[in-house]
Amino acid sequence: MRKLRKCYTISQREARRLKKRVRELEASQDRLRDYWRGDWPGTVLLRLDDPSPQLLATVTTARKLHHAVCVTAINDHLLFWASQLPEVKR
Repeated sequence: MRKLRKCYTISQREARRLKKRVRELEASQDRLRDYWRGDWPGTVLLRLDDPSPQLLATVTTARKLHHAVCVTAINDHLLFWASQLPEVKR
């Protein structure tokens, strides 16, 4: 059986501060998404796959370093490319 986390009370001031921070982070993500939308309008998920742990770690690391990851196919190989995302002004 799952163990439930303890809840605690926060002040309205803290709640407003957290809501504001969430809005800022969501706006930042929207700006990043909009940056790439012009290059690849109407993108579609082509396939969902279970990658090897090494591939997953590689892509996860690139994303944590704020890089976009693209895939191209050459012969029988998939090539993964990382391109640094631009800084987004707050």
